[in-house]
Formats: sequence, structure tokens, C-alpha cells
Amino acid sequence: MNNDRDVDDDTLSAILGVGPSNGTLDFKEDGSFTYTPDDGFLGMDSFTYQANDGTDDSPVATVNIEVEIIEEVVAFGSTGDDTLDAANLPDFNGIDDILFAGAGNDLAELTDAVGGNRVYGQSGDDTFFFGDNNRGFGGDGDDIFYLIGDRNILTGGGGSDQFWFALAEIPNDFDTVTDFEVDVDIIGIGGLDVGFSDLTLTQQGNDTLISSNEADLGLLLNVDSTQLDENDFAFG
Repeated sequence: MNNDRDVDDDTLSAILGVGPSNGTLDFKEDGSFTYTPDDGFLGMDSFTYQANDGTDDSPVATVNIEVEIIEEVVAFGSTGDDTLDAANLPDFNGIDDILFAGAGNDLAELTDAVGGNRVYGQSGDDTFFFGDNNRGFGGDGDDIFYLIGDRNILTGGGGSDQFWFALAEIPNDFDTVTDFEVDVDIIGIGGLDVGFSDLTLTQQGNDTLISSNEADLGLLLNVDSTQLDENDFAFG
């Protein structure tokens, strides 16, 4: 809803109208959404929504979505310290791509990437900036994942890794860590003015869901919530 404005500067919320015909839609009140096409569907789909200022609805707006086959691209770093930016690399546009960063202390920038990427840090102390819906594999070394978006699935690998679930704003959805090691890895929460006592740790089967102020921040697979304490967290 970045293009929607209210003449009285009232806060707007989005209301879904007619959903898509050929896929599923996760539609948020702020107008953000995730569309998943049905298996085998290619072509045009659409849905409608209206903006509401608490009193009145806007005219109906239509969002058109084109589903097409995207060729998977494999990109490579080097044995040195690389900066790999999905916005600047000709062979890596950040849409369903595969990136091998290689040896060295690399930086992978995918903040504005569309998503669906798989990024392998390999050896070295690597730093990742992720938008939405990516897979990250740190490999060997002490890696840091800064999660500007959400719905990322992360595997830190060997070393002491950091997973920053929140960076000065509440995410729309949570990220998942597959191999968090208690007393080794760190969960980071920055800019929310919270501490360990403000977190809720909920056991969901074998996994632990981390929340704050009723917002889900991250899911740790195969972690017992009772094993976590303030030493497993960093706050900024």
C-alpha cells in the first residue's frame, strides 16, 4: 500500500476482496502479501483489495500477477573476500538463484532480492543480509545473518553463528533456524527496546517459537525452550 494515501492522513488498512483463481494468497493488513501459484500454473492471475481508513473504503483496486518459468542461475564468488550483491551481479539477480560464496570472509546482500534463493557461505566468517523467503547455509566459520525480511530458513553450520531476527521493526512473519546450538550460537534482536524478560519462548513440539509483544520473531528447530537463557541472546 505504499502508493495509497488518505486525505486526512488516517492510518490505512488493506481489506482483501476477490482472491486469486490459480493460487493461494497470504494477505496482510498492511497490504503486503505472498502469492503461491497452483502446481503447474503459468499465466496471469489477479486479486482485488480496498484500503480502509477506519470509516470508509477506497475504490476497488486490482493486483495482476504474472507467473512464468524463471531459469535458475548459479553464481560463484572466489577464494578471497567477496561482496556479492544481488542488485549488481549480472549472473545473480536474486530471483530463485543459487550462490556459492566460496572461501574467504564474504558479504552476501539480498535485502531487495525477490526471494527463492539458496545461498551457501562455505568457509570463512560470512555476513548475510536477507530479504524475504530465502535459504541460507553458513558453512564453516562464524557467520552472521541479518534478517531484514522474513520467512527465511537458515542453517548456520559449524562455528558460532548469529541470527538477527529483528532489526528496528517487527517482522511480518518469522524466520526459521534449523541447527541452533545452545551456548554456541546467538539470537539477535535489535532496535525493539526489549530484553530477555520481554520475550516469550513457546514450545511447539520439538521446536521453540520466540515472540515479543505478541509478534512471532523466529523458530528454532529441535531446541528445548527450557535450555535457553539470556546468554543465548544479544540485544541492540
